[in-house]
Amino acid sequence: MYLSKFANEESTFVVNVILKDEDGVVITPKTLEWGLYDNQGTVINSRQNVVITTPESSNNIVLKGDDLSIISDDMMREERVLQVDATYDSIYGSDLPHSQEFRFFVQNLKGTV
Repeated sequence: MYLSKFANEESTFVVNVILKDEDGVVITPKTLEWGLYDNQGTVINSRQNVVITTPESSNNIVLKGDDLSIISDDMMREERVLQVDATYDSIYGSDLPHSQEFRFFVQNLKGTV
């Protein structure tokens, strides 16, 4: 899923994560972790397997500073991928896996091509 807002380079960007089950019902995950990557799968700022200790039905993931740094000053913006992995229970079973990507762009504020 592409997010409609851009993040500003080295600023703060909050991604509100709400997950839904196979019937479209909002779930409260039993476990929830996330990672931040560029669009080629490289981990950004060592943000991999970050655990949210008490997941809720709505979880804010706060990205800031080096999470939103620009790798190449030649680009106007760079794509980031926030990968979320969770487990949950439903009428279909226990500890069911759920994965979702949230894609967004970081706007280069220092200069563009």
